[in-house]
Amino acid sequence: AKQSKNSFGISGSYSTKKDSSSTQSSRYSVEATMDVRVKAGPDDLPAGVTRLLNELNNSISAHNPYGELTIITQETFLTDGKAEVTVKYLNEEGMYDANAIKCEDATSTVISNDCVKFTFSKAGTYKIIAGSCQQVVTITEPLTASSTATNLLVQKYNDAKKAYQDAAEADKNAKFAEWQAVWDLLSDTERKTLEEPKK
Repeated sequence: AKQSKNSFGISGSYSTKKDSSSTQSSRYSVEATMDVRVKAGPDDLPAGVTRLLNELNNSISAHNPYGELTIITQETFLTDGKAEVTVKYLNEEGMYDANAIKCEDATSTVISNDCVKFTFSKAGTYKIIAGSCQQVVTITEPLTASSTATNLLVQKYNDAKKAYQDAAEADKNAKFAEWQAVWDLLSDTERKTLEEPKK
């Protein structure tokens, strides 16, 4: 058998044989068989190429072709006469552009190349715009003691309702009584948006 190799590390072999006396004595007929085994695999990358590819991959970040306007932090309740909202914008080219962020009736402060802080002095609904992107924020008056109490009572109602719905059959009556007790504490205005307890 003869062996042949090339520069890519692929090797093979071949052989010929005559299988019968008639084949050996024939002037025109020759039978040949060839067994070929090929083994190939990738060579290791040159030193440094793997690291270079990793660096290139890390430097590539997908971005929205229409841009992205994101609210980072927001205080929607007026506190000491003001509320603040921080926004960042990634433009259509994938670059941060704080100067493109606009909002009427708000004072703006550029924090960095990607962030702007807007300060609002009165309650209302505001549009923050950058390029083709838009975010809407609602600034409300500060919570009063009565509104805080209402929120807590409504939360207690929701908890009691869920406890009744999740209760085992043996505990249903007791949980229903708790749900009804919270309902009795609610005002008519608060009850308008809630479901009256029913078994």
